[in-house]
Amino acid sequence: MAWNDPDDVPELTDEYFSTVSEHDGAENIVALPRPDEVAGSRSRSIGPPNAGWLVRGKQLEPRGLHHRVLQGTVKRQWNYGTDTLVTLLKHAAKVVHDAHGGPPLRVGNLSRQRGGKIAPSVSHQSGRDADIGLYSTDLDGKPVDAPGFPKFNGARGPLLDTTGAYLFDVVRNWTFVEALLRSNIARLQWVFLDTPLKDALLDHAIRIGTTSEIIDRAEKVIVRPKNSSPHANHFHIRIFCTDADSADPIALKYACRDYGPEWDWVKRDREIGELLIRDQLDRIMKGEMDLDLNPLSIGTSQKTAPSSPEQLQDPPTSIPVGL
Repeated sequence: MAWNDPDDVPELTDEYFSTVSEHDGAENIVALPRPDEVAGSRSRSIGPPNAGWLVRGKQLEPRGLHHRVLQGTVKRQWNYGTDTLVTLLKHAAKVVHDAHGGPPLRVGNLSRQRGGKIAPSVSHQSGRDADIGLYSTDLDGKPVDAPGFPKFNGARGPLLDTTGAYLFDVVRNWTFVEALLRSNIARLQWVFLDTPLKDALLDHAIRIGTTSEIIDRAEKVIVRPKNSSPHANHFHIRIFCTDADSADPIALKYACRDYGPEWDWVKRDREIGELLIRDQLDRIMKGEMDLDLNPLSIGTSQKTAPSSPEQLQDPPTSIPVGL
């Protein structure tokens, strides 16, 4: 079934574009100078998400097979991210479509093509953040392509939006989050979301028999941030830096920076990747295998493994979250 873009109804979008949608408590970090020309062909995330830049940002096209970007975001040209982020969003949207069908994923702000500040948010500066609309149904539970970003703030009940026209689609929203958590494309650091909506997702995950490992991950990454909007009308997702972006051997001043916790499964995967690198380098030195000069493909279990925030000093203020 083909889906047409609904108009972005003003009352559902004005608040999104005019208020601070994410305020993580680290606004006093001094931004890095805009980087000079950085060699290479891939995208690069530079600095932290709230004081960084994006090099060769990749556009998330306004209309994809399984997603649609808000008209206001496209107009402002805030639909750019790292190659990894854009690929991850398309993947998760396809997983939802393949499992359940229904209307496409609604996408809000990512970053500018070259990064830096965008008006309605403190973060979104280095290409690793994205605002994602919540999948909705009508009052009979039928998936609908709701205009804008309907808000599920509990005013009419925990899963009914403020207009009374849409229900929070627990099934498709959980499938989307689970796809992010299971993907080998990138490693997920945060999903900012209001607590009642998080509770509904976790309850559903338990009911359908989702593994305890995935549920544990979801409990950790899904949070309602303090000093911020409650995130009752969209997911705000953030991915970790990749190894390639966080440890540039030529120009460390252009390194990507993670702040906040490094989850135990992320640390474990990173350590496994380091062991694989050592093993493959040893085999290369012994002449047992050829040298692959592509640094992204040597010894990593996935091409975009994140670095460890533990290697960095804490920012002036850590990210405060309410669990």
